Amino acid sequence: MPGVRATDQGELRPPFKASRTAKKGQCDAASLYSTDPTAWRCVFEGSALTDPCWGYALKVVCLRSPWDPDALMIEEVKLANRSRTSTKPGTGPWALELKDPARGATLRCSWAGGATSLIAGQRVNWRCMDGDNKVVGDTAGDVTQSKTAPWTVLYSPGDSSEVQKAEILIVWY
Repeated sequence: MPGVRATDQGELRPPFKASRTAKKGQCDAASLYSTDPTAWRCVFEGSALTDPCWGYALKVVCLRSPWDPDALMIEEVKLANRSRTSTKPGTGPWALELKDPARGATLRCSWAGGATSLIAGQRVNWRCMDGDNKVVGDTAGDVTQSKTAPWTVLYSPGDSSEVQKAEILIVWY
C-alpha cells in the first residue's frame, strides 16, 4: 500500500509508529487528498477528521505526510461499502518534494487543506518545510507536468513575495 508500511494484521513497520491511537472511527468516503484508490477519509472521536488513511484488518492508519513516521491508528473502524466512482477522489498530489529554486535544498511540501491564501492569484496548495521541519514557504496552483522536462510548481519562500518555478523531485498521489 502506498504511503504506509504495515503488516496484513495492521501492525506498523519501522520507521512508522502509532504516536496517537483512537479507539473507534468510521471511514465513509474516498480520500480527498490522495488519489490512491485504497485511501480513505475517516472520522474519529466524534467529529475529528483525518485524511488520507489506509485500512488493515480492522484498523486504519492515517498519516499527515509520507515522510512523517508518526501515524494515527484507529483501532475499531467501520469502513463504508463504497465504490471509488461514487465519491470524488483527490485530483492532485498529496505531497511533494521539490528543489528550492534559490538555495537548492530539498523541501518537503504537504497538502494545505481547507481555506488558504493566494499567491500570484492562485490557491496555496502545499506548505513546504526544510530539513528541520520548519515551514519555509508555500506552493501555489497546480503541478505543471511535462514529458520532456522536470515537473514544476510555483513556489514562494516565506520571507519573500517573490514567486519562482520550482523543480519537483518526488510526487505522492
